[in-house]
Amino acid sequence: MVSNTLGRFRIIRELARSNDIVYEAVDEKGRRVALKELQMPANLAGQPRQERIERFTREARAAAGLQHPNIVRIIDHGQAQGRYFIAMEFLEGQALREELRQKGVLPLSEVVRIGCAVADGLAFAHKRGVVHRDIKPDNVHLEPDRRVVITDFGIARLTFEPTLTAEGQVFGTPSYMSPEQILGKGIDARTDLFSLGVMLYEMATGKKPFVGDSVVTITYNIMHVDAPPASGIPSGMDSVIRRAMSKDPSTRYPDARQLSEDLRAVGAGQAPPHASRMPPVQSIRQPEPQNGSPVQARPPMGRPVAVAPVAAPPSRPMGRVATPSQPTRQAPMAYPTGLPRPGGYAAAGAGSMPPPGQPPIHGPGTLPPAALPSYSPPDPSPAIRRSAGGGEARWLLGWLGVVLILGVLIVVVTWLTVTSMDRFQAKALTRTTNVALNTAHRAFQSRQYDLAAEKFQEAVRTATGSDRGSALQGAAWSIAEMAQARLGNGSSTPDRNTLAAMEEKLRYALRLNSNSPATYLALGRVQTALGQVDDADASLDQAAALAKRALISGDPNTVNEGKSVGSVVQLWKADLHYRKGVALARRDPAAARQEFMIVIQVAPNTEFAQRAQQAIQQLSGLGGADPQGSGPAGLNNWNPGYMIGNGQR
Repeated sequence: MVSNTLGRFRIIRELARSNDIVYEAVDEKGRRVALKELQMPANLAGQPRQERIERFTREARAAAGLQHPNIVRIIDHGQAQGRYFIAMEFLEGQALREELRQKGVLPLSEVVRIGCAVADGLAFAHKRGVVHRDIKPDNVHLEPDRRVVITDFGIARLTFEPTLTAEGQVFGTPSYMSPEQILGKGIDARTDLFSLGVMLYEMATGKKPFVGDSVVTITYNIMHVDAPPASGIPSGMDSVIRRAMSKDPSTRYPDARQLSEDLRAVGAGQAPPHASRMPPVQSIRQPEPQNGSPVQARPPMGRPVAVAPVAAPPSRPMGRVATPSQPTRQAPMAYPTGLPRPGGYAAAGAGSMPPPGQPPIHGPGTLPPAALPSYSPPDPSPAIRRSAGGGEARWLLGWLGVVLILGVLIVVVTWLTVTSMDRFQAKALTRTTNVALNTAHRAFQSRQYDLAAEKFQEAVRTATGSDRGSALQGAAWSIAEMAQARLGNGSSTPDRNTLAAMEEKLRYALRLNSNSPATYLALGRVQTALGQVDDADASLDQAAALAKRALISGDPNTVNEGKSVGSVVQLWKADLHYRKGVALARRDPAAARQEFMIVIQVAPNTEFAQRAQQAIQQLSGLGGADPQGSGPAGLNNWNPGYMIGNGQR
């Protein structure tokens, strides 16, 4: 039986079940959340199991960094009792799929509103390196307050991380997949725009643009057949949809922002400024509809596609050669006027003069009823035939040999040239990478973290293999150390603008290396200083989890980072809850007491725990506030770095 708790969440009821299970749950503060739990078959093990877990955690990482009104907000994610989960905001309302089932065709204003909201959310995600890969009405939620929310980043592609999808492997929903997605090729943000174009077509017409009686037929139509004309919608909207659904990615909208601008122009009754810039696309045309119903082509397999019969060209009659003493009669054969006829001259109508020695033509476009006398040239002597045939054959073979030798030489020279250039470029890139890495390491050791981060990122652009992994790790760690140095030991806090800039850099560092405990620790400290308590708590928990994983990795650098972070992360978590307790002491003594109890739990036998115990006693004795009215007596002038070792790791 499934436990009614998962981490810090209490499960209320099950909402849905497919590949994963979604529950309605509440956290310790009574806040409603949608709790998604990874569901795996009991017999799944080894590499497939690890890939399934990695995809689930990637979904959490993909959406966790996307704070946008049109993207579902991730509250927490992690693992508890061997169960993996993602906690998301609880959405009311219903999916766009249900709206389409109820209404069929949506008004143009609704199509524009929903399309703009989805495009805005995608533009935000694409800018941060996240491609959704499964945009469809089932994954677009309509809230009662008219907010449109993109959900389910379960198969999202993170362009800043190595792909889990092998070449030729396909993920997505067939009716909404782009041609490059069907082929299993590399994808980018334009894949989501194709899917959005399909969804716009469906909202505006009540039908999917590409249908069929099997997945094979649907995918064939997506790749080779134009969608049926969308009747009943403005030409501007049709132009927007056509460009979004272009089969060639290079002729689609380059980004979601332009698509959103065109939709807003259509909604305002104006011509879309970007839709008309699409270059012409060559594609197989849609078959003509019959009886008013659109016809979808079938792929070249299964039932054959009907092809119109093509008339064979006229040929000369074969038979005996007519002679004056043995005449034969032949049925008349029509030829188009003006084209060459048998006999070697063009018809010019009745009465035209043929070449000397040939009879006149009887009537326009026909041969005469009686066959014409034939003429055969004299046969050359056998000696001449042998001489001509043998010389021509030898001449032809000689030229073929020359062409073959030249072709081989060209191929060999080209191969040698390309190989030499590749080796030269590889050596040049290796030298560039080594110089950047050496400079970065020296800068890091001398605590010039800005320079170290810059050089590590320079190495990322040219490095391959293990060097690239080292550069990614170094860049993330340098940015984290730079943030730690600027935060100091906690006795003084930078201004909010500086903190906001630091947070943005740390999020960029996590895109470079999402498994860096040092980066999550620094992010948690910055969020603490900004007052983002829940986010800071989640970041510090992630730092602690990654530090434990790093200790068993076997990589010396990773192990050192795990030790460094693991020794202080619980103390900074204690600092966070201590600050929350101080902030709550005056207005909510009970909540403040709970925060101080958390301090004692996460950092027992430390000065943090001693101070928290004193604070609890003061809250009980003084009624919750000190005479100055800023918190329990003696809790101000807080310097956590004194107990953490002056902030050095």
